[in-house]
Amino acid sequence: DTFAGELGAGYRFANNVVIEGSGSTGFNVTAFLLGGSYEFQEARVMAGYAFPVTEKLRLVPTAGVSVWQLEAVESPLLFFVPFARQTTSGTDAAWRLAGEYYFNERFGAYFSYSATRPDFGSFSLLSFGMKVQF
Repeated sequence: DTFAGELGAGYRFANNVVIEGSGSTGFNVTAFLLGGSYEFQEARVMAGYAFPVTEKLRLVPTAGVSVWQLEAVESPLLFFVPFARQTTSGTDAAWRLAGEYYFNERFGAYFSYSATRPDFGSFSLLSFGMKVQF
C-alpha cells in the first residue's frame, strides 16, 4: 500500500469512445521507516467508452496496456544504507473503471479504480481528482 501521483490526458470522441494515456508513480513511506522501501512507476495507454448516466455523470470503463517498473530496496531497520536492491519491469494488460462528474461544461471530478496483473501479483490504484475538458 502506498500513495501515488497520477497525470493523464485523453480524448472523448463525439460517439463517446475514449482514448487516454496516463502515468503514475508511488513510493511506500511506511516500509522506508521500517527498513525498506519500494518505488513504482507506470505508463498506460487505454481505450474505452463513456456511458452517460445523467447529464453530468459518466461511467467510463477502459482497457489497454501498462508499461511498469518496480524497484525494491531493503535496508537494516532505521539504517538508511541499502544492502539489497532489486528492479523488475514489464508490459501487461490493464483496466480501469472510472466515474466522472462535471460541475459545468469544462470542470469536473473523477474517481477510479485501476489494476494491472503481472505474473507475480497485482498493482491496483484507487484514485480521485479533478478533470478539465477542453
